[in-house]
Amino acid sequence: MNELNLLKPYLSDFLHTYYNISNTKRNFRCISHSHDDKHPSMSYNEKKHYVKCFSCGYTGNILSVASEYWGVSKADAMKKLIDLYIPSYRRQFEEKSQSPVEYLHKRGLKDETIAYFNISFEDNFQATYTTKDGKTKYFSMGSVVKIPSDKDSNFYLIRSISKKKFYKPSGLTEPLFFANELEQTEPVVVVESVFCAMIIHQIGGHAVALNGTGWQKLLSALNTKENPPSIILSLDNDAAGQRASEQLYDELTANEYKVVNYPLSAQAKDPNELYLQDEEKLKSELKKAIEAINNKDIEKVSDSNLLLDYMAYSFLDEKKRKKEQVIERSSGFPVLDKNLNGIGEGLYIFGGRPGVGKTTFLDQIAYSLAEKVPILYFSYEQKKLHFAAKQISRLSYQLTDKPFQSRDLLSGNVTKQAVDMIEHYLSEKRQIYIHSEQYDVETLMKKIEKFEDRYGVSPIIIIDFIQKIPVSNKTTTKDSIDYVVSTLEKFTHENHRTVILVSSFNRFGYYSPLSMDSFRETGNLEYAADVMLGIQYQVVSKNKIFLTENKLAEKQMLIRNEDAKKIREVELCCLKNRYGTQFSVPFKYYTEYDCFIYNDQLSSTTNRI
Repeated sequence: MNELNLLKPYLSDFLHTYYNISNTKRNFRCISHSHDDKHPSMSYNEKKHYVKCFSCGYTGNILSVASEYWGVSKADAMKKLIDLYIPSYRRQFEEKSQSPVEYLHKRGLKDETIAYFNISFEDNFQATYTTKDGKTKYFSMGSVVKIPSDKDSNFYLIRSISKKKFYKPSGLTEPLFFANELEQTEPVVVVESVFCAMIIHQIGGHAVALNGTGWQKLLSALNTKENPPSIILSLDNDAAGQRASEQLYDELTANEYKVVNYPLSAQAKDPNELYLQDEEKLKSELKKAIEAINNKDIEKVSDSNLLLDYMAYSFLDEKKRKKEQVIERSSGFPVLDKNLNGIGEGLYIFGGRPGVGKTTFLDQIAYSLAEKVPILYFSYEQKKLHFAAKQISRLSYQLTDKPFQSRDLLSGNVTKQAVDMIEHYLSEKRQIYIHSEQYDVETLMKKIEKFEDRYGVSPIIIIDFIQKIPVSNKTTTKDSIDYVVSTLEKFTHENHRTVILVSSFNRFGYYSPLSMDSFRETGNLEYAADVMLGIQYQVVSKNKIFLTENKLAEKQMLIRNEDAKKIREVELCCLKNRYGTQFSVPFKYYTEYDCFIYNDQLSSTTNRI
């Protein structure tokens, strides 16, 4: 099956997204630029996935439709469609078609580095494994690169180009990779991946790779050195990497080794990824780490004395401040507050597909939080009028027997009951400040700082949504998002702020169960966030069809069925929680009244780990 056949079923989604055609089962106006269609004369063939106008004769599949809409060639339209709907296909195709050398170049390795580490290649590599009954089995890994643990070692780490798999020879004890780097006296960076270690060597540093072997082998190797080098810890920038760094730091300091915990890739997953993003940034961070440890200026990075000072002078005050935040801040859903340990300081990422109700959910939470703390709400799509109408409609549902809808208010139908609800809302004096201007991130931060200076308090900041924040001088959407996220992450933590940042999903996340992959292609959100939350229809996690890679039409039909319901069953899922565990909470979403209710009748909260 070629790319076009994979893309064809997405035509209905393309029509909905770019032409605002919500129902393709009925005729709609012709989309051809050359036809000024006064009456709906175009239809969509759901089986063969093409459109046809019975008036002008225009016929087109997703490729020709997209080419005309974007005003580009079909070849360029194909590239954009693949990136939009099936990015995994492009990555798979590119990896399968590239040679081992091309793969290493793509990972950032230069020819001299490949030669230095004696990396070799093999086509049609046959890996082996032993079954429970002692039989030897073989399986093909295709073209592979073979990376020795040291120049003269017989232990190789083998990476398949096409199958995205690693293989380690059985029957051999896996050593510390590139342990010969410990023979010299200059600082050595300890990383997780062999690719990270080779990249650090390439930019002029020294590095060893744990590669899943644990810290014991590093400690054993250091114990054999009469003059061991100082150690810079820079493991992967995720929760597991942070835990491993803390444990390894404790072990090395306990054995009186000179060590510093200095993540070189604060804005990326690991040093290899940072190198691909910004080589000069990685060089700069490595230089800073080496200077710090050579000058014994470890206090700036990580040192037991600094921790003691912190425990003595700041720790109790900080714990008290966070406890007070948790007590006074309520989302309106006790089960959510309990699982999150309160809405405290930090960067919260909140995502969902279009139409699932993420903005309405945040509106409801903002109302509850505003009882005790000001809310500074930057809305890049929703206007004040719509926000206010939703608030009043929700109150009517929660407080009266005869609720009314927000669309009634928007259409000018303001009844005495609506006036009563408005007066009730005004009497509560909840401090929600709405900004609907299209601020860039620098202006946005200035507005926040001006608010803090003027009122002398730190508000909860809600930004809806990140993809709409304008950024200049960035070549791609991902570059723009990465810039905004990294800027806001620093801004959040430098003054203990609480920032809730809304994100859309990529196309993968529209028809798949909620996961980190739902946010892929939208920047490095998962690495910057303290908490990552997403909302989805419960049918997506309950119906096995959403676990398959095909059956797009059936998935679309199920989603459309949920979209049409007045009472929708949704679930809020926590994918990352620096302050607690991951969880899932079911809700009922009453769309007519813009109201979410915790659905404890369906199930209690469930642990997702």
